[in-house]
Amino acid sequence: MVIDIGGGTSEVAILSLNGIVYSESLKVGGDKFDEALQAYVRRKFGVVIGETTAELIKLQVGCATLNCKKNLKLLSLEAVT
Repeated sequence: MVIDIGGGTSEVAILSLNGIVYSESLKVGGDKFDEALQAYVRRKFGVVIGETTAELIKLQVGCATLNCKKNLKLLSLEAVT
């Protein structure tokens, strides 16, 4: 299986010895991950982060396993009023 997550779309393909067995393009990409991360941080921690910070968190902390635990310290967060 090959997964390519772009900014606005994600492409998924299942490969076999004879080539591509199935492929699909989804309208869910990295931008949606960033939006979801912003909403989560606001809901969970009561702070607002911008798109740039959400992208930074996604790139530095994101992982594809369930048991992945990483920490990231953010120096500037705006309080929700």
